[in-house]
Amino acid sequence: MQESDILKEEAKRVFDLDDYRQGKKLTPNEVPVYESKDHRIRLWTVMMGQTLPFHKHTDSECIMIVMGGMGEYRSAENEPLMVDEGMMMVSPPGRSHGIKNVGNSPLVVLTIEGPGKFDNRLL
Repeated sequence: MQESDILKEEAKRVFDLDDYRQGKKLTPNEVPVYESKDHRIRLWTVMMGQTLPFHKHTDSECIMIVMGGMGEYRSAENEPLMVDEGMMMVSPPGRSHGIKNVGNSPLVVLTIEGPGKFDNRLL
């Protein structure tokens, strides 16, 4: 009996994030990497001039890790902050945040949400 593709995906715990990088001309590209009942991991490619809109996650923390490019990170409690590769931002549940690509190459951001119910409320 062959193992189904779904079971293979559920067992996967090691990911090459370069396999998930993509870009779209009009909107940031969101690629699901992993999801469990406690966490959701997505890889975003934000092209030059694009923005991940200001939003909040009511019941879960959001961690953003810049994998490449340069951006302007905004949160409800801070002035805009320039961020680039290797930087990490943590947004507590209910706190608004967003990021804009201000560089001349794609901005690649890994987001980790959890634990808890996943929602995304645009502001």
